Amino acid sequence: MRARGLARVAPQRKLVMKRALLPLTMPHLTERTDDVWRLIGDGALAAAREVLRKIEGQLKALPQ
Repeated sequence: MRARGLARVAPQRKLVMKRALLPLTMPHLTERTDDVWRLIGDGALAAAREVLRKIEGQLKALPQ
């Protein structure tokens, strides 16, 4: 019984350790989205699109 219990703990421990390395938030996301809306309001659509592309790249880099 003890060996079976330890076999279950090992994968769970790996999962907990893996999750501990995951970022909980994207840095400055709120400020960056505010910048996007400001840029759109100013008519700077190319600059807004560039900020959105950078945000998209960071989102794609997050582990799933």
